[in-house]
Amino acid sequence: MRRILSTLFAAVFCLCAFAQNSGKPAEIRLVRNATMVIDYAGHKILIDPMFAPKGAFGSWAGKGQKTPMVDLPIPAEKIADGIDLMLVTHTHLDHFDEYAVPVLDKNIHVVAQPEEKQYFKHRDFQNIEAPADTTYWDNIMIVRTKAQHGTGQLLEDMGAASGYVLENSMEPTIYILGDAILTSELIQEIEKYHPDYIVVNSAGAELPKYPGVKLIMGERQVAELINKIPFGKFILVHLDAVDHATTSRQSLKKYLDEVGIPSSRYIIPADGEIVRLNK
Repeated sequence: MRRILSTLFAAVFCLCAFAQNSGKPAEIRLVRNATMVIDYAGHKILIDPMFAPKGAFGSWAGKGQKTPMVDLPIPAEKIADGIDLMLVTHTHLDHFDEYAVPVLDKNIHVVAQPEEKQYFKHRDFQNIEAPADTTYWDNIMIVRTKAQHGTGQLLEDMGAASGYVLENSMEPTIYILGDAILTSELIQEIEKYHPDYIVVNSAGAELPKYPGVKLIMGERQVAELINKIPFGKFILVHLDAVDHATTSRQSLKKYLDEVGIPSSRYIIPADGEIVRLNK
């Protein structure tokens, strides 16, 4: 009986997904760092809002520059306008900050990690969902995946982080990897969902306490990832915004060219740039 009900639910979901698609092509707008606005299946989805002004968090690397390294290219109020779904991979300051709290409508649907549900409740968000893995919201299937945010003791210090897969029968599948290093488990997840677009946090960030240990992918791991996954297009973000990064847009492009990764496999958007997606 449970299997029959599951099959019927999936069938109804697919019919609803088909019926409710707006007809507008899906697109991703990189705001800054990992903050994005995705127009998808008739909805406006906000990812990891860091709305702080330039330099608000001071230096995380102790090298003189301050995070964020650049201002928002779009006013925070304009970014927040019309948002009806927000996905937060984790609540480190460069993925969700207190500057976002007063700007966002507290009635938007929030999808977050189970460990951080109370965090959003304490900030007066009213509609918080913290799925163990798969959930359905309106006409979109959302899969929360695990992201390994470093190795060893650094990983212990960083805590839990997530990625998200977005699926709709009329739209391209998008996999937002989140703050992740390259692992065999991540490769398996990408192969499992076979996304059309893979969003990669690519700054190669490090902390002074753990020199040489990456928090997220840098040039070499991004290149290795692209070489290991023969399908999909990669959207490379989380660049030129935090001062503990070791990878920039320029250095990433240079490295990918040097190792022979064709530019047709990836996009490195500028802050504020819109990337239109094809199914």
